[in-house]
Amino acid sequence: MSTQFMSSYSMLLRPLLFITTLALVILTGCTTIQTDSDPRVNMHNYHTYQLEYSGNSNAVAFNNPLNAKRLRDAVETNLASRGMRPVAEGETPDCIVSVSTGSRQVVESDPGTHVGLGWGWFGRGFGGSLAWDNDVRAYSEYRIAIDLIDAKSHEPVWHASINENINRGSGASADTRIRTVVAQLFTKFP
Repeated sequence: MSTQFMSSYSMLLRPLLFITTLALVILTGCTTIQTDSDPRVNMHNYHTYQLEYSGNSNAVAFNNPLNAKRLRDAVETNLASRGMRPVAEGETPDCIVSVSTGSRQVVESDPGTHVGLGWGWFGRGFGGSLAWDNDVRAYSEYRIAIDLIDAKSHEPVWHASINENINRGSGASADTRIRTVVAQLFTKFP
């Protein structure tokens, strides 16, 4: 290959690399993963599971059932990669895997006091001000949560949640985003 070809090829790859990196930062940089587990439980004792899904029942008309299916499929794929399989019909599972999605309206208030002081030109006069304000911000908070519950004791053994809206997007882009988010949650699986 010629040096000129390699140089132009390299110039084409730089923007692609930048865009890919930026997309990954956007997809993963704004998420907060929270996990908790019972340290007394050996997770390797769970081989079979029963999957339960509960979506956001408050806003059924806004939910995308295809994205809910994508979420369930992503969870099952991650469980399979850890050696777990769905329970066969008629058998008792080792654990229940509960997948839930939800949203809520959050209103935050930030009251503040502002003081301003100043001198006039050439030392003539002194002035001041005092102001109170109350900045109010409202936004929607979305969450995906996965819980592992021991089927015999009905005690929770693992919890993971992430602030993410599964109803944002559709098609292949939603599938990729949902699989990425669920994979992030399972990186914290003990």
